[in-house]
Amino acid sequence: MIGLSACETVLTDVPVPEIPQKGVVFGNLNQLSNWSEIEVTKTRPILNEAPGNEHEIIADADVKVFIDQDRYDFEYFNDKYTYSGFIDIVGGEQVKLEVNSEEFGLLSSSFFIPQRLPAYEISIDSISREWDTEYKVVIDLDEDGSEERFYRIEGFSDYGADVVEAWGTREYIANDRVVDGKVRLATSLYTWESGSGSNPKLFIILSSITKEHYEYGKVLETYEPDNPFAEPTPLHSNIDGGLGVFSISMSKRIELN
Repeated sequence: MIGLSACETVLTDVPVPEIPQKGVVFGNLNQLSNWSEIEVTKTRPILNEAPGNEHEIIADADVKVFIDQDRYDFEYFNDKYTYSGFIDIVGGEQVKLEVNSEEFGLLSSSFFIPQRLPAYEISIDSISREWDTEYKVVIDLDEDGSEERFYRIEGFSDYGADVVEAWGTREYIANDRVVDGKVRLATSLYTWESGSGSNPKLFIILSSITKEHYEYGKVLETYEPDNPFAEPTPLHSNIDGGLGVFSISMSKRIELN
């Protein structure tokens, strides 16, 4: 006879390794708005008492953006760093970001602004259902895909008093699909009826973006925070001395209906 027994040991007061906090910077500027924002926060410790998903804001930073020979000073306002006014954005010019704070020192980023959008042709096919409308959007860009470029399609539903983001099947797209000598971008966007029973107006923001912006966005598209079996995927960062993504997009607003 073989007897098996097991014992159970309860561990208490196990020290949790401390991971130093880092500064985090997020911002995406484009030429469509005269109001630009950059977020500057801290990473969250594994064990923390922060409510929800809130991150501690760094409120004492000195935030500057340099484009070619021009300097733009961002001021702290409403938990973000903002610049009110026109920012001269030209494709191909170098951008430098500098964020200085007492706790984290210098956080910086440097890259070249993507080229402006090429000429394009757009076609739309819609399918109306009881509660929603699906818009199949195809955009053919006047470029042949010989040079690596990246794009973003953001959909928005305009209900008059409110503008909300429209859910889409593809938001970040590389120029790796060529049809009849032109790069083809394709996505489906969805709108839902308002309380009055009318469909909202739909528009998109089509942007030429940097590779770092594309890589960061593609990870977010497949991120599954509620799936315990999903493999951890590191987020891309272009912030030296910290974490986050700072980018500039060459964008255009396009009305769809």
